[in-house]
Amino acid sequence: MCRLGHVPLARTTARLVRLNSRSIDCRKGCRMIRHYPPSSVQRNVDNACMKQAPPKVVLIVEDEPHILDLLSDFLADEGYRVLAAESSAKAFEILATKPQLDLLISDFRLPGNVSGVMIAEPALKLRPDLKVIFISGYPIEIYESGSPIVRTVPVLAKPFSLDSLHGQIQQLLAG
Repeated sequence: MCRLGHVPLARTTARLVRLNSRSIDCRKGCRMIRHYPPSSVQRNVDNACMKQAPPKVVLIVEDEPHILDLLSDFLADEGYRVLAAESSAKAFEILATKPQLDLLISDFRLPGNVSGVMIAEPALKLRPDLKVIFISGYPIEIYESGSPIVRTVPVLAKPFSLDSLHGQIQQLLAG
């Protein structure tokens, strides 16, 4: 017995085969050709797909390689274009050379006595529309930094779920 995922289509196809063929020989098989007329709806769908916006660009700054890889893979799978920086130096290099960035996700505590705020503040001066999310195992330090931007950006305390991160990203990029 043949199992098809779309039952109404299978029933319709079976009826057409019974109506239009005298017999089906299982040893020889059969060939079915179905023609669909052009549809204006389909053309509109195709045009809408062609006009789809390019993916949002996300810069992730995280010094722990396994977390950086996990976040990069997750966001790439969600359709974002991901730029990854394992250090503040790499982050500043990316900020200086990449003209389009939509979102910065930065760990707060980074090597070299650099904080995520120290990366975000100049980035926001260059790109006022840039959205920022801080991630940290020590979120209280972010609030104690005294930077005015910490009052306006989301802070995710490690460990956090990928769903909560994705929700924050969608909320920021939608507005």
